[in-house]
Amino acid sequence: MNSVTNFNILTGLMALLISAMSVSGQIIESNIDENIATTTLSNGKVFPLVGLGVGKSHPSMISPMIAQAMQKDKSTFLFDTTHHNDNEQFVSSGIINGVSRMESNINGKVTVHVISKLWHTHLGYERTALSVKKMIEGYKKVLNDERVDLKIHVLLNWPRCYDNVNFMDCEEEENNLSEEMKSAKSPSHLEKNVAWKQSWKALEDIYTTQDEYPMIESIGVSNFQLSDMEEFQNFALVHPHIIQMNAWSLFNDPGLIDYCHYHDMHVMVYNAMGMLTKGFDGAPIASLHLEEVASELSKDMMVSASSSHGRDLTKGQLVLAWLIQHGISIIPGTKRFHRLQENSAVSLARIPELSDYQVEAVAHSVEAFLSGKDMEKQNIKVKVTFEAKSNDMLLYRRQSNGSEESIAYISQGEQFDENTYPKNDYVLYDAQNNKNFFEYRVAAELAGRHEKVLF
Repeated sequence: MNSVTNFNILTGLMALLISAMSVSGQIIESNIDENIATTTLSNGKVFPLVGLGVGKSHPSMISPMIAQAMQKDKSTFLFDTTHHNDNEQFVSSGIINGVSRMESNINGKVTVHVISKLWHTHLGYERTALSVKKMIEGYKKVLNDERVDLKIHVLLNWPRCYDNVNFMDCEEEENNLSEEMKSAKSPSHLEKNVAWKQSWKALEDIYTTQDEYPMIESIGVSNFQLSDMEEFQNFALVHPHIIQMNAWSLFNDPGLIDYCHYHDMHVMVYNAMGMLTKGFDGAPIASLHLEEVASELSKDMMVSASSSHGRDLTKGQLVLAWLIQHGISIIPGTKRFHRLQENSAVSLARIPELSDYQVEAVAHSVEAFLSGKDMEKQNIKVKVTFEAKSNDMLLYRRQSNGSEESIAYISQGEQFDENTYPKNDYVLYDAQNNKNFFEYRVAAELAGRHEKVLF
């Protein structure tokens, strides 16, 4: 697939996501009066767009990471993990410690969201019901804390065990299960196309039994392919509220995204940072392009109230902001405490809304990282600001055949922004004397940059 085709898919996909999210990028007040980005799920429940992935974190790091992430300067209240990792006690401890540190800054209960995913060995009605029961028992301490309103979102982590996935070993994982889980039902890997549907029926029953499971806020899936998702039409009474996917799928499976849009399923991505950092070195021009956009936004923030909150934007922050501004939830993980601030709900909410030009610039760059084919300089836009310094001016773009296309009338002292490409030619005429003119060509080295032209 060539670069143009890839980009057409990408831009079409992003348009779908924009229209799919009824409150994309909505800003609401958080637990402690900071503004954070949220969306509304198909069941009417408010859901954060920025979270923290702790499923792969070392147990000793989970509690302090969560406690710090919840503080006022970060306001991250969504945490993603898997029941398979048996880390509910550490997540609970982190939430409780976080609330204890916040107490002087809050009124009422603190709302915290936890994504808990069920591993493929727990597929099947009985196994899923038992797994959810065990998971809830793991959160008993925080559920009993009167300061916390814990909302649990339960997802099926995989639709089945795959023989060709290197971190899965169907038979060995089955053998390592507890006797209680083994006795719940026959091995799920022997019923690959049936077990997950039975699991979904179990989740439906749990979700609709609010008297017994009031903490279950929504149900969903993770790592499901389009063919699996289409099966929901044949049996499901409740469709997934959330679908979690690798960031790669977000840009390379438009059919799946179209399905999510049509059925009002909220999209959440993992591995966004991993996907990007692998691409930075292989696409230096695209990386430079991101740096330029990040620099523009940093300057905008320096003249706003947010100037007192941190350093220049990173490329990673820019891409994460691009995602949440399209209504996509993100759950970046980290081993470094300083990253908690950098990728927190507060920090990302302070990034100004990207202009159409900046949205397109990030899209081009991400496409280059994913495809492994760097951008060509002549395909990278340049933002040129034309300013009429002395007189009213007429701005024309010179066509390849020598004709001139009228672009704008610029009054004296006013400016006009043109998003263009290297090697494009312009002519500025004095509105009172067309013999007084200035010719301007966009230099190739300006690709991805901002140029100001005075006349």
